[in-house]
Amino acid sequence: MTIALFSDKNAAGKIDTAGMVWKGLKVAKRIGRIKNDSAHLGKLYETSPSEYEVQVKGHYGRLRDTYERTVEEIIFREIVQRGSDVVQTQMLRYVTLPDDLAIRFYEGMTRTNTHSHDNPASDTVSVPAPDEFKADIAALEQLIKDLKDAGDAAETARPQMKKK
Repeated sequence: MTIALFSDKNAAGKIDTAGMVWKGLKVAKRIGRIKNDSAHLGKLYETSPSEYEVQVKGHYGRLRDTYERTVEEIIFREIVQRGSDVVQTQMLRYVTLPDDLAIRFYEGMTRTNTHSHDNPASDTVSVPAPDEFKADIAALEQLIKDLKDAGDAAETARPQMKKK
């Protein structure tokens, strides 16, 4: 179990009962949190379209964050990370980004940007229904699996780069 600590003006070492802060979560945990936190959206969609719109927009923002973290963690295998002065060059053996996966990444990221930012009042961009949001989560999960598989295949194709 992971325990998250924080400090405030009065003391350090306080336990955050909600667990790890968002920025500290790995991609898989982020997706789990998004799924958990968005489970109620179907009911909200039926009972309060305006509140649904606010909440789904926030969840798309978290999904966008997860795409960004996917670049660091999955595509670049944590070789370079924001805020770190370490570069793990030996992990380059995994790095690859086939065109089809790059396009899927671009399309998914574009969709999350569209639905997490403010859109025109003319309503030219419709709010995705709950099943569309779930499909966008599933698309990211599949993309992550495919990116990992491509990275593993790249390592296999580069035996001279295997860690000794």
